[in-house]
Formats: sequence, C-alpha cells, structure tokens
Amino acid sequence: MEFRKRSPVQWVVRNRRLVGYLFSFVVVVFVQTMLYWWGMAELEGRPRSLQESLNIIVQSLTSTGYGQDAPWTSTGMQALMIVAQFTGIAFIAVAIPQFVVPWARAELTETRVPDALEDAEDHVVIWGYTSLCANLVDDLEARGEQYVIVEDDEEQAEQLFEEGRNVVHGDINDDETLRNVHVEDALAVVVGTRRQENVIGTILSLSESNPDLEIICLIDDPEQSRYLRFAGATTVLSPKHRLGKSLADKAQNVVSTDLENVEDFDADLEIAEFPVTDDSPLYGQRLDSLAPLERTGATLVGVWLRGEFVTDPSSEAVADENTVLVVAGTESQLERIESIAESGGRSSTAGPVIIAGHGVVGTTAEGILRKADQETTVIDTEPGDGIDVVGDATRIPTFDEAGIGDAETVILALPDDDDAILATLVARQADDDVEIVVAANDADSASELYRAGADYVLALPKVAGRMTTLDLFDEDVMTLREQIQLTRTHAPELEGTHPNDERIRERTDSVIVGVKRDDALRTEFDEDLELETGDEVLVAGTDRGVSNFKTEFGEREE
Repeated sequence: MEFRKRSPVQWVVRNRRLVGYLFSFVVVVFVQTMLYWWGMAELEGRPRSLQESLNIIVQSLTSTGYGQDAPWTSTGMQALMIVAQFTGIAFIAVAIPQFVVPWARAELTETRVPDALEDAEDHVVIWGYTSLCANLVDDLEARGEQYVIVEDDEEQAEQLFEEGRNVVHGDINDDETLRNVHVEDALAVVVGTRRQENVIGTILSLSESNPDLEIICLIDDPEQSRYLRFAGATTVLSPKHRLGKSLADKAQNVVSTDLENVEDFDADLEIAEFPVTDDSPLYGQRLDSLAPLERTGATLVGVWLRGEFVTDPSSEAVADENTVLVVAGTESQLERIESIAESGGRSSTAGPVIIAGHGVVGTTAEGILRKADQETTVIDTEPGDGIDVVGDATRIPTFDEAGIGDAETVILALPDDDDAILATLVARQADDDVEIVVAANDADSASELYRAGADYVLALPKVAGRMTTLDLFDEDVMTLREQIQLTRTHAPELEGTHPNDERIRERTDSVIVGVKRDDALRTEFDEDLELETGDEVLVAGTDRGVSNFKTEFGEREE
C-alpha cells in the first residue's frame, strides 16, 4: 500500500497562511516600488529606474538603510517612506513569527502525515483509532492484510504515523477523504471512533457512498446497536458482551475432564490450564508449534485465546498475556510445564462463582452463569436487581460476606483497572486457592493483574480485535460448549503413523495423549514411534471431537 504525495494545489491549501503572507509581501513591495519610482520623478525631480526603486524599498522594508537617495524633500515622498518603514516593521516583527516560523518548524521537525492512498483494494479502512482498534491493527499486520486508519485528529495521526501505522489525516465524512482512501474498493470499514455521537451520520455517509460496503461498528453501549443497523451498519459488535460471555465460559467448567471411562487404563494423566506470562519462554511463540512444550512430553489439548477456546490454533496465533494453555500430561510433565510457563497449573472444576461489578461485562457473565444454574453471588457498590452483596470489592469483608471461602471462581468485572488490581490482591489474600478471572479495560494492565495474583486476565481490546478479525475474514474458531473427555479406543486406520500425526488434530479436533502397548502406558512419544495393531490409544477432545476421531480412524464394521 503506497501513499500518494501531495499535489502543488494540496500544498498551497495546507500552507495557505504562509502563501497569503508571501503574496501580501510581494504586493506591498510591488506597490511601494511603483510609488517610489513615480514619486522620485514627479515629486523629487530625481528620476530613478524601477530596479533602483526596488532596491530602495527593499532596504526600507528590511531596515538595512536607505542608500544615496535620502533625504527626501517632498511631503509625499516622506509619507511614502514612513509607510514603508512601518510596513517593514510589521512584516518582520509580526508576520514572520506568526507565519514563517511555524511553517519552518512544521517542515523541519514535525511529521507530515499523508492524506491519501496512491492505490489500494481489498483493504480495511479503520475510522478513528481507539484502544478497541489497537489489537485489530496488530492482527491485520500479523496476517499481512492491508489497512489504513483515517484519523481526523492531526496530533493523533502524527503519533500513529511515527509508530509506523498506515494512517491518513482526514475526515471520513468528507467525500474527498473517502475517495482518497479508495473506500469503494475496500473490503470493509471498521468504525471505532471515540465520538459516538458522530457514528450514525458517518454510517449514513458510508452507506450512501457505497450501498454494498461492509460496515462493522464497535460499540460500548449495546442499546445503540439497532439504530446503527437502521443507519446501514452491516455488523455491530459489542466487545463488552463478548468479554462477559468469555469470562462466564471460563468459570462454567467448560474445559473439564471425565476420567470414569479410563479408570482401568492405568492413566496417571491430568488436564490442567497454564496462563502464559510475559516472562515465559512461551510468550510470543506460535501456538501451532510450541517447541518448549513439546520437549516436556505433554500434549496441548487446546488454547484459551482471547476469550475463545480453540483446539487447533492457526499459524498466525501467538501466545500472549491473554493466552491459557490446556495441557494433558502426567504429574511430572505438568510440573515441567509449570516451570516453563512460569505459572501454576489449575484443573478446571465447577463451583460457586462471585462476580464483582455489575456493568455490561458483569451483567452478561451473571446472566450466562445463572442460566446454566451455576451458583452465583454478585457484588456491587450500589443496590439493585441481581445484586447480592453491596460493598467495595477492594475490601476483604466484602468478599467474606459474599462467601469467598466456598467459591471456586471470582470474576472481577470492575470499570477501573486500578480497582481491579486492588480487588485481585484482596481476593487472593482472602482465599489463596480461589481462581481469579479478571476483565481488563487496558491490555497493558494484564501483567500487573497477573503479578497481583490473577489466574486469567482477558483484556477488552484483545477481545475486540479478535472479534473483528474473525468477522472480517469470515473465519470461525471452535467455541467449546462441551466438556473435554478422555476416551480409550483403538485406531486401526492410524497403524504405521506417529501418535502426533497432524491429520488427527486437523480432521477431528482431538488429540492422542497416551498409547497403551503390552500393558504399558506411554505418554511421551519418541520420533520413531509408530502405532501398531493392538495398540489402545487415549484420546482427549470434546464429544464431537472424539466422535470424529472414531469415525475417521476407529475400527470399521464388517
């Protein structure tokens, strides 16, 4: 994607104050030169050429002297020279600081943000850069997709340009700006402006310019969604709703294990979750190939990735502070992962949930959990419907009243990240074993929340970015709605292949975590290990994934 250079006309428009100053200076010099030329001949009787007249006027305007023609005897010439002196002072003392100096500073020191693209198609136009759009831009860059940010705040545009973002300065409500970013050839326009009152007008303008344009809106207030759709928005996304839903999924025992059908398998296996910290060697690594994890002998069953549980991460996905690994392995293998991930492993178990905060995020989480008949206690500073405990979540007595000693999970959905950090410290002090799941408004708060004792942090900008990316490119991740189970079975169709064959995960969304041969269970697979006739395998996956495994690789009926 290339940016178009400004034309001479655009340069003149952008620097119209400087152009006006220069034009006025030329006019003054011309008029005074002509008057001096006339006056010296008619009033003083000492004719001068135009060149000599110009020289005297320039000397006067620049305060460098008057040369050989002084003094003047006629009243008219004396008045002319007085005017010339005052004009020179005005231009030097007033005009230059007001026009020339700001222009020179802008040209020499300030970043010049482009205002148009040379050519672009199938690109994403982002109107207004907010925290909700930041991770969308990161995702687009990671995927190698073209995008451009349209920012009407010049200072913000310059900052983004200096950071290396693709940005143009302009007003998306202006037809010229729409043409400059080739909106007619865009894949979609993502509306993420900070000024929500202008959103409907912008959507109307975009719809009028291209009725077939994909328009995606990120909103804070879900009540506005219907009006945005009426105006022409194709998709309206509410990241706060998605964030609350993801936190509820995390607390619902969505990822759990059923070991009853493998009790006689001598399976010393567990499934645990490991949050990735920014100090971990796993941080920043591609999730489809985690070398340090593979060396432990444990098996990656799935990943919590920005609020979604994914069994087969894409090649673009990398481990960050919003990633939780779901791993199957023996006790010793999980201990090795704990040292690598630099976080404690937790087994998923359902139980009472405390929700602190009853805004959009907390209300959404509460509704999902209560619909699932999960015991829920809600804390908020103000009484109201659905509030069980009125109090401050940054105080231990509040959590004691909410029954934190019997709770399995605490969800912190507070409006301020500083309060969330304090509440995390307090909840961890009140109960060292409770799982603490936190909604962060700022992605930069995640590391502090983990240090304060949080087990899982999901940042709103991360959720917004992922939601938008999936919608833009018609992708879908497997959102887990079933419990993970461990199942013993035979896989004759895999004889002669390695237990970690890529086809297994790609075609079934399940994975082999153990192989039983000659009454011995193997959970670490050598590179030369191949499945043989009679081998019994231990498969981890959802009901659907295990069913797919049996269909693809299980025993065939005669």
